[in-house]
Amino acid sequence: MSEADMLHSAELEIREALPDDAHAIAALYVWHVLNGRASFEDIPPTVDEMRKAY
Repeated sequence: MSEADMLHSAELEIREALPDDAHAIAALYVWHVLNGRASFEDIPPTVDEMRKAY
């Protein structure tokens, strides 16, 4: 599902994260590391680093 599809979708699915979700999860987390205030990280982890951690 593309970002545009998600923005215009009324459906919501809550499920456990799967290994194939790593890129999307990393993209969200990178933004919060760089712009948010709720992370103790200064440098966003790579997708591979996130996979190893979780």
